[in-house]
Amino acid sequence: MSEAKIFLGLAPSREFFETYEGWRAHWKHLPVRWLEAEDLHITIVPPWHEANPERVKLKLLDFKSSHTVGILLHFNYVSFGPSLKHPRLIWAEGVAPEKLILLKDELEEFLGLEKTAKPLRLHITLARFKEEQFANFPVQDISQNADWVCHVEDILLMESSK
Repeated sequence: MSEAKIFLGLAPSREFFETYEGWRAHWKHLPVRWLEAEDLHITIVPPWHEANPERVKLKLLDFKSSHTVGILLHFNYVSFGPSLKHPRLIWAEGVAPEKLILLKDELEEFLGLEKTAKPLRLHITLARFKEEQFANFPVQDISQNADWVCHVEDILLMESSK
């Protein structure tokens, strides 16, 4: 049996998707693969290899039955990422609130995962593209301040395609 590469994320609110849709309409001319509502997520526990994803799914259901999420997130910046030196996506970023950091820590402990050493970087990927295509983009910088609010209430178990 092969291992699956899975991670935990949060589902953004419908209001967030509507804000994103309005912003995306302005940049629709960019040659990128825009994410649809069902693919948008905020990663809180980064990918790991798991031999038994069903076990994780059941444990996550236990966690969700005894914990409420209900976190308000603020995204204040949109740009190419993860860096202008190596762009391959468009994302919105913000400062991770303490409640989100605590949720991540609780999930890692509850699932028996090794605590992630890297600090949580609040972001949501909006579009993807191949880095080698970037040189031909009509716009080389889309960096701008944003005031996007996102209420999250559900934890998602997702499989990584990478």
